[in-house]
Amino acid sequence: MQYLLLLGVLLWSVPAHAVTADEDFAARCTAAGVVKCVGFDVSGDFTHGTYLGPDSDGNYQAGQDTVDKTSGAGSLVFIIPPPPHALANIAGGWGGLTAPLWSRKFKEHDSWNVQFRIKISAEMMNNTWDYQKAWKTFTMYMDTVPCFGGIGFATHNYPHGIPTHYTACGQNNLITNTATGNWTTTSDPQGYSYQQGQWASTCRYNHTSATWCWSWPANTWITFYYQFQVGTWDQSDSHIKVWFALPGDTSYTLLNDVPNMFMTCRTHPCDQAQGQSEGYNNIQVTPYMTGLGRDEGRADVTSKLWYDELIVSTAEIAVPVGTTVTPPPAIPRFRGGGGKGGGGGRTQ
Repeated sequence: MQYLLLLGVLLWSVPAHAVTADEDFAARCTAAGVVKCVGFDVSGDFTHGTYLGPDSDGNYQAGQDTVDKTSGAGSLVFIIPPPPHALANIAGGWGGLTAPLWSRKFKEHDSWNVQFRIKISAEMMNNTWDYQKAWKTFTMYMDTVPCFGGIGFATHNYPHGIPTHYTACGQNNLITNTATGNWTTTSDPQGYSYQQGQWASTCRYNHTSATWCWSWPANTWITFYYQFQVGTWDQSDSHIKVWFALPGDTSYTLLNDVPNMFMTCRTHPCDQAQGQSEGYNNIQVTPYMTGLGRDEGRADVTSKLWYDELIVSTAEIAVPVGTTVTPPPAIPRFRGGGGKGGGGGRTQ
């Protein structure tokens, strides 16, 4: 009897297993609804010409960082050189270069989620590139052409390190009318907000400094979470939300909430078979800077941009371990999701 009591005490005192970052990412990768998951952990994730693209001079400026990462064997890092450099395509990009990253297309009446980790060096945040040539971080599009026609979404850096977003290759910004909170255009006489949530009334046109808006923190792994809900092409009935979380945060922070967003197809008219069949099936991450001159930037200063744990899913994506945040609310799905449409688990 004493042995049984002692055994019970020993079993009772065994601490619960703490989930590691690797176990957590593996669980998110294999969860229901995942259509693509990339950990940047294996050599196949960095295949030149298939996923990793060179800069405009043909040099590869990106690769695996085995030290600075959030899980697994490594992360993706872009080494952004000082001038003279390769112009706008200063460090190349990563994405589906020869084929889409996942097989199904997210199109009219579809909903999906994207989550990834990103880290920006202080040198990149403090460089002297013209803000009108703002560096991009994340683009989503159809097939293998990042910016062609209406199917295109991008996140880029605006003045003073402010992340902003647009669709249709820059034609439609993720901005809202300051009075109604609905999507609007940059010609709105009532004014517009670049960010929503707690910055909706302050982060406006001509008010885009860190005093008024949320700006990227340097040298910090940030979790970004996007929710896309597409209505009907050429109608203002789509909805896009963006959250972020920093290490130690107890909840996600809403950055963008843009209802009644206008989204369109690539091939018009959008109510015909070709336009209705078009949608999003690819992603590129890149520090591309439109219009950048070869000699722009700080001399002798090298910047870095990291990515890790990219997940695309039709279902809510769980929060990364160690971030301790509450997931964003789920969005309704017009079409059945579930299962793995174009892959799942770490890509090989």
